[in-house]
Amino acid sequence: MPANRCDVVGNPFDESLTAAQRQPAAFAALLADLRERLHGRIDVVVAAPEAASDAAAYPNAAEATAADWNQVASARNRVEFTLEPRPDGQ
Repeated sequence: MPANRCDVVGNPFDESLTAAQRQPAAFAALLADLRERLHGRIDVVVAAPEAASDAAAYPNAAEATAADWNQVASARNRVEFTLEPRPDGQ
């Protein structure tokens, strides 16, 4: 089916959730375990990305199928880890 004929684009339920509500319980448990085991030696910060400028762009709805959009959505569904030094130099 062409994407521009879809009644709903996206996931209205998921889009209504906060970032904390979207976080799987297993991931939250992993973060809690890391914080406990590392005793503050490493800060773990979870942040939602601003604009995914480097991510694959969604195709033009008039020219793409729903499957094309789903393929891009799968490619954009990722977790990124970035290591940064603490500002205070610790």
